[in-house]
Amino acid sequence: MKTKIYLIFLLLLLCLSLLSCSDQRTLIIPSSNSLIYGSTYGEDLLLTISTNNTYYNVTTIQTGLLNGFTFNETGEGELKALYSGNYKLDSSWSFNGGANTEYHIRIAVNGIATKCQGERKVGTGNDVGSATTVPCIVTLRVNDKITLQVENIDNTNNVNIHDVGLTALRLEN
Repeated sequence: MKTKIYLIFLLLLLCLSLLSCSDQRTLIIPSSNSLIYGSTYGEDLLLTISTNNTYYNVTTIQTGLLNGFTFNETGEGELKALYSGNYKLDSSWSFNGGANTEYHIRIAVNGIATKCQGERKVGTGNDVGSATTVPCIVTLRVNDKITLQVENIDNTNNVNIHDVGLTALRLEN
């Protein structure tokens, strides 16, 4: 009898977990008092730059851990907030591009720059190097979208992103 109850309980849990899955990879929507976070990452990405001094979204990244965010898997590279609040945003990058070329990186919310920005000048040997954006605190509203962006200051050389990661963490419950 105990075995049957245990199996029924396991089946119920399995059914509930399958029903709570969505196409945006969010499993269970947490209460607004839970720790809220979202992350994305990318490896070996080529970002085409067609106009200098123009920011381009990094769109081919993948979802990381999500709790209180959704991630658009259709190539837009957006973390979408499900809860309002103050969030700490941070990103790290490893990339190269054209030799002797300056690149700017940033985190944008709804396509608008935040203070989470950084820059890196690629050396004459087209070296691979690391850069981070300055961590910042922003206020997000429900459905605000966070994206990573790159700008080539000097010319239209593409960016070879070896590794990139984005983290958003709500600071209050």
